[in-house]
Amino acid sequence: MKSILFRNLPDIQSNWLPLIKMLACLATGVAIIVGCAAETYTVGSARTPHTTYGAAYKKLIQQLEGASWVESPGIFGPKMHGTCTGIQISGDGFSFYAAPKAGNAEGAIHSFLFAEVPTKIGGGGYDATHVVWFGDDVFLAVSNTHEFLDAVSELLYQSSDAILNADNANFATFRDEATSWRSQRVTPALPEEVQQYRALAEDAIQQKSFFEAIDYYENGLAIAPLWPEGQFNVAMLYGELKVYGQAALHMKRYLELNPTAEEAIAARDKIRVWTAKAHQASSSKLQEHSGRGNIK
Repeated sequence: MKSILFRNLPDIQSNWLPLIKMLACLATGVAIIVGCAAETYTVGSARTPHTTYGAAYKKLIQQLEGASWVESPGIFGPKMHGTCTGIQISGDGFSFYAAPKAGNAEGAIHSFLFAEVPTKIGGGGYDATHVVWFGDDVFLAVSNTHEFLDAVSELLYQSSDAILNADNANFATFRDEATSWRSQRVTPALPEEVQQYRALAEDAIQQKSFFEAIDYYENGLAIAPLWPEGQFNVAMLYGELKVYGQAALHMKRYLELNPTAEEAIAARDKIRVWTAKAHQASSSKLQEHSGRGNIK
């Protein structure tokens, strides 16, 4: 059966409001240590096991909601002290609007690629549990720095080919199960719970809530992984949102379930493109700073 989203998903690109890409220059500077010493978060040694994209997405939202963006803190007070609002997350980064809390400062939109997020926390008299330095005298105050950086690191991992390499053993098992599934004369009907997730995902797409749609598809696939349309549609969503590792992972599963599909040639080309872009994401990492640096 042809996927309904094979027709509809190309429209996402024109309707999706792209994040404003702020060209941030994160230069390494000399740390001015006052009070407690700064520490560098260790990239790649996550404090929690790998999780789903939806879980990492929600964790990042939780950390950014109500967070404070502070510029030029010091004895005369901050030049800019803003609350993060209007949070948006894409496949490769996030943005927010810093609404000013005090003074005559104007609010501003700040946008970062996941790979640009620095990992210097604490120092300068500030608690490492809450402060992530984005430059010289510029920091983001979140409820928990480790939770924030774990979420960023996980979202970067999900977009890279690291997730494809880690999936090799699982994919071999899936291939065997898909072969058995294709040999059946009658394809089993989807459970009612999966049908509900399918309907919710399609409704979320109509509302342009694409990350929510991904979450519904992933929930359905956790129950019925041998669901071709679910694998295909979530792959297309991940691809449109630049989560290339996950996009390639799911499209490979779709082709195992439906290797002679009408769109098989196009699907194989997408896997090639997504795998190449996932490899490019793997060459990026969170920026480690020996000092706080400057932001321009």
